[in-house]
Amino acid sequence: MKKERLMKDVLQGLLMAAAVAAALPIPDLAFAQSTDLATSVSKLTGTELHSVPDIISAVFYIGGAALVGAGLLKLKTYAEAPHQNKLGEGVGRLSVGAGLLALPYVSTMVINSFGFGTAAASYQGFNPVS
Repeated sequence: MKKERLMKDVLQGLLMAAAVAAALPIPDLAFAQSTDLATSVSKLTGTELHSVPDIISAVFYIGGAALVGAGLLKLKTYAEAPHQNKLGEGVGRLSVGAGLLALPYVSTMVINSFGFGTAAASYQGFNPVS
């Protein structure tokens, strides 16, 4: 049992290290010999960080889908044996999973409504009453 837990922890650590390594920018930016900060920042924000929001959204979508699936399985076990399982565990996982699934959409909507995203904030003017 202890050996299985150790192997699971090692595998999770390796997967996390691989995910971090895949998300890091290209190594030539790290070893660049640029003299001013403005050039370094423009290189980094101009090309390298465009995929980060997509990666974060994918993590939220995958985590949300996993929690919704786990919540449905908990609700199934509750339906099979209600005296041994709690209903709140399944409902809680479903709620958190739904929140994670909706978070990228809601955050994009909020960012765009303040005019920071691709679409500027706008409003509809009222017509005068005649």
